[in-house]
Amino acid sequence: MSSDRGEPSDRRDRADRRRERLVERSRRHGARPRRHLSAELVVETALRIADEEGVDAVSMRRLATELRVGTMSLYHHVADKEELLELMADATSAELIVPGELLGDWREALRAIAHRTRDAFLRHPWLIDTAGTRPLVTRNALRHVEQSVTIVAALDVDRDTAVAMVMATDDYTIGHVFRQSRIAGDRRPFATERDRDRVRELLASGEFPHVERVFAAEGDITPPPDTFDAGLEWLFDGMQAVLDARRG
Repeated sequence: MSSDRGEPSDRRDRADRRRERLVERSRRHGARPRRHLSAELVVETALRIADEEGVDAVSMRRLATELRVGTMSLYHHVADKEELLELMADATSAELIVPGELLGDWREALRAIAHRTRDAFLRHPWLIDTAGTRPLVTRNALRHVEQSVTIVAALDVDRDTAVAMVMATDDYTIGHVFRQSRIAGDRRPFATERDRDRVRELLASGEFPHVERVFAAEGDITPPPDTFDAGLEWLFDGMQAVLDARRG
């Protein structure tokens, strides 16, 4: 009878020794423990998939495979695909916010936000593709708006002008990213050889003398490598002219 009572203890001892050997083997081979499943990890993984393959590649099943968990485990942290997209939108909106206090005049502050916005959109090309379909109102999105409006709120302009200054900066920035992402990304090139041949053919007709003078006979319709900063300063010059006229 004493041997029967000892069997569970022996099994526990053997199990303990097995666990110790596994821990030691993992330590020797540098194995890292898997990160604890959380909403943050689910969103981080979803963003990586979207950045690499597009947002259509993101699904609960794909996330479960990437994280090596059962699909149902994800629903303890994210209610559904709709909530996941909202969390992804909120995470990317956080990247638009300039950390700390914005220093300098309104131009310097809006310039910092514009660069921050451009960088975030270039990191996440799918943001352009999902414009109008992903959630627009999240906590971090409003924080971004709050930071932008704070810059122009102190200026001697009416509400409509202040809002227009913020929107014009955003519109210019996102429009520039839209074009840049199609030149630098893995999408169709901005101008193919067929496009160039067609331009040469049309210019030869004499119907477009000004375009011909600008682009010359080569039909090179590719824009300069990066006009972002120059265009941004031109935009700010126009805003400054409005402010000067009000003070004058």
